[in-house]
Amino acid sequence: MGFDEYTCLVSTYRPVEIGYVEFKILQHFFENESPFSVYQLFKLLRQEWELKYELLQNEPNTVYEQLTKKYHGNEEMLLKIDKYHSDVAVVKRTGNPLTRMPASYKNTHKRVKRLAQLKLIEEVKGKYERGARYYRISTYGRIAFLASFKSEVRSYITSNRGMVLQDLLFQFFEKETIDSFSSLKEFPTVDIGDYLHECCSITISVCKEFWTEIKQYEIDDILPTDEIVQKYMSYLDGKEVDQSVLNKIEKYKKKLLGKYQANNSDSNNDEFRKQVLAEVVDSYNEDYFRHPFRSYLTRIAMYAEQVPKKRDYAVERPPFPLLDIYYNIVYELRMKLEARIKSLANDLVAHLGEIVNSEKIETKEQFEHEILEYGRDYSLRYILADKKFFELVKTVKEEFDIGFKQFSHYQ
Repeated sequence: MGFDEYTCLVSTYRPVEIGYVEFKILQHFFENESPFSVYQLFKLLRQEWELKYELLQNEPNTVYEQLTKKYHGNEEMLLKIDKYHSDVAVVKRTGNPLTRMPASYKNTHKRVKRLAQLKLIEEVKGKYERGARYYRISTYGRIAFLASFKSEVRSYITSNRGMVLQDLLFQFFEKETIDSFSSLKEFPTVDIGDYLHECCSITISVCKEFWTEIKQYEIDDILPTDEIVQKYMSYLDGKEVDQSVLNKIEKYKKKLLGKYQANNSDSNNDEFRKQVLAEVVDSYNEDYFRHPFRSYLTRIAMYAEQVPKKRDYAVERPPFPLLDIYYNIVYELRMKLEARIKSLANDLVAHLGEIVNSEKIETKEQFEHEILEYGRDYSLRYILADKKFFELVKTVKEEFDIGFKQFSHYQ
């Protein structure tokens, strides 16, 4: 199992709350892999509002039938109409108002600009007509969306081939299985959807807790760029990096020292901030570089002798808070994700067992006829034959058998 690249990339992720309208805009970027401009987005939002308003103001089922006839053969529009019809049905049932999306190009541009500033979408550089700017969803945007969204629809699994799904899901399956996901049924789509939602929720929880704590020390202005920090996390994890990365970390060390030692305070508040930073840096150095070998490191809830070391950190002396980032995000998140992928394997096997028991299936032939053929769940057939995923299942079974054996000793 390898979550190394993913955990290093999210080590600089600072999750923030976004409003309903911004989330819906983010959803458009998530569901459309191709980049599009602000103007194209504005037209999409206007079209969505007009169709929903038409459904809301009239008898929804009648309008729905008229729209499906009008757009017969246009699969993209028919999918949108189905979704909008469902959204309006919820509004009618609950009595909640239908939230209007940005009504002007200017307002749409404002929302897109904020999402870009939050690094949830990213600009796609290029020479476009009339100087238009095109955007696509970023890795952080995918994480934010999946953490806030659960779906039993397979399309968001099959249509997104970015790093998030690659690292969290696809790396555990062979290509033929991934290609077959287009025929996923309710099982195992629900299990996979829950898994992705939980992984992204865990990611946001871990990152948010850490960076909220760090924010009080006001060092964002001197920290290396996100890209340099991510590469340095990879270095601390034992990978090789360009010397220029290490040089920039050395420059940061000097900036950090100057941040709390410089005699340039204009107020008591500045002096207090410098004192707080000096104390946390001293505590950091004490815990990581001056502790007895068997001491307990409260900051990462581990004994010193248990701390995983890919490098000689006492010699490297990564400056505050880089080792904290490594242990609290890269290392801790990796452990949590490894536990979660094992849980997915266990859930799929257990769920499959429940189906077999409930249908009273006793032979392979009966299983293939009644589940795979009758249900046309071709994707499940590929999952069952997937050697990469089976290795994961074997690991889970071995660990289960060891634990089960310990239980049996007391029965």
